[in-house]
Amino acid sequence: QERVMTLKNLAPTDMMRSVKFIARKRWFMAGDFHGWIHVHSFAMNDEVTKFKGHDGAVISLVVHPSDPLVVSSSVDRHIKLWNWKAGWRCVRKLKAHLNNVEKVLFNPWDSNCLASVGNDNMLKIWKISSPLPVTILDCDEHQLTVDYFHPGGDRQYIVTGSVSGKARTNTCIRHISGLQTGRCVGVVRPDCPLLVMILQGNVTSLYNFDTDCYENSIDFKLGDVLNFAYAEGVKSVVIGFFGGIAMMKIN
Repeated sequence: QERVMTLKNLAPTDMMRSVKFIARKRWFMAGDFHGWIHVHSFAMNDEVTKFKGHDGAVISLVVHPSDPLVVSSSVDRHIKLWNWKAGWRCVRKLKAHLNNVEKVLFNPWDSNCLASVGNDNMLKIWKISSPLPVTILDCDEHQLTVDYFHPGGDRQYIVTGSVSGKARTNTCIRHISGLQTGRCVGVVRPDCPLLVMILQGNVTSLYNFDTDCYENSIDFKLGDVLNFAYAEGVKSVVIGFFGGIAMMKIN
């Protein structure tokens, strides 16, 4: 492992809330608790730009798979689309939810669509060309995370996780209980029937949607889970804890 660069020269109060790579530009961006978005080049080891994006913490960042667009969401209830080829101009502002917009995510099968969840119990589907949602689903509880899920065949679902620790596939065909937190549920990869979940006691487990069973449960003893991602190159789930980082091999 090699440290490529470190984001420095920030005030002690400028804590980072979200981070995302823009691989094709060799940039990474970070949103802080004050609504600023910082963009840095890890190839040149310098700052590309920084700008005030929101009136509160930037909770989620996502990059369009082909267009020069970044989407941000915030505690200020808005979703914003930024075009870096247009000088990071805001090209769309969505008054998205009645409370924190916890996560936004592009549809992997239709990059003109994105999903958002918020603390107002709602899941919303948007076309990036429109200021109005095309679908609104009431999920009954504060939603913390969302992911697109394609367990095989012609099945295409959206999975959400709630503040109570329940995961569900919408429109609700299954509740999955017993999670440590609803933030810690996600898709291993879009074409696989496995969901990675954090059970009570910070136990990391793979849930098989087809068999309705948990597999390969491991307690890494690294404290609370912050986030995770699937690393295609090594066929593993990378999990970030308060106490360190762990990897879980996917066969």
